[in-house]
Amino acid sequence: MAERLDEVIDEFPDVSVHHLTTNYRNSQHIAEVVESLRTGMPVMPSSSRLRRRANHSTSTEAGTVAALRAPSITRLVRKIAGTLRHARVADGVAWRSMAVVTRHGGELDVIATILAAEGIPVLRSRDEYALSDIYAVTHILNALEMAVALASGAQPSARDVATLLSNPLAGIDRSVIHRLETWCRLVRGVDVDWALLKELGADPTITAAGKSERTDDASRSEDARE
Repeated sequence: MAERLDEVIDEFPDVSVHHLTTNYRNSQHIAEVVESLRTGMPVMPSSSRLRRRANHSTSTEAGTVAALRAPSITRLVRKIAGTLRHARVADGVAWRSMAVVTRHGGELDVIATILAAEGIPVLRSRDEYALSDIYAVTHILNALEMAVALASGAQPSARDVATLLSNPLAGIDRSVIHRLETWCRLVRGVDVDWALLKELGADPTITAAGKSERTDDASRSEDARE
C-alpha cells in the first residue's frame, strides 16, 4: 500500500530503495501500453523516492499464445507442468522466469499441489487476490468494457457514462465533472449521457453558450423585477 510505504520512509529515513525497471514478461509494445496506463493513475506514494520508475522490456519480438484443453483441472495442470518442464529443460528458461496465473483464487491450492507433484518448484504469491478486485485494475476493466460496448455499437447507459467520467484514467477533475452535471441539469434538464458527451465533443462551445443564455435570462428577470 502506498501509505504504508510512506510510513516506512518516515520511520527509516536511511532506507535503501531499489527500483526494478527491467520487464522480462512481455514485449516493448506491451510494456509501453502498461506504462501509459500506470502513469495515468493518480495513486502513487507521496515520497519521490518510492515512486515507480518506468519499466523497459528486454524483448522486442512478439510472443506466442497456446491454448491447452483438458477434460479436468488435474489433466490441464499436468499439461501445463509439461510445458513448464520443456521450457526449463529444452530452452533453458529459469524456473523463476515462469509463472502460472489463474482467474479464480479457489484453484490455487489444486494447481500448486499438482505442480509440486509433477516436480515443478512452486512459490505461491503472498497477494492471492483476484486482479479484478484491485482498485487500479477495476478502473482499467471498466474502461475496456466501455470500449468493447462502443465497438459493438451499443449505447452506454447513464451509469456507464458516470463511471467513465469518474475513472482516474479519464484525467478529469471532480470539480469539472460537478460543473458539467450542474450545467446539464440547469440548462438541458437531463443527466449527463453519451449522446450529450458526443455533442460536447463535437462542439465544446455549447456549454459556454448555455452559460450565456442563463446570464441573459437572469438579467431579464432582474429587469422585470425593477
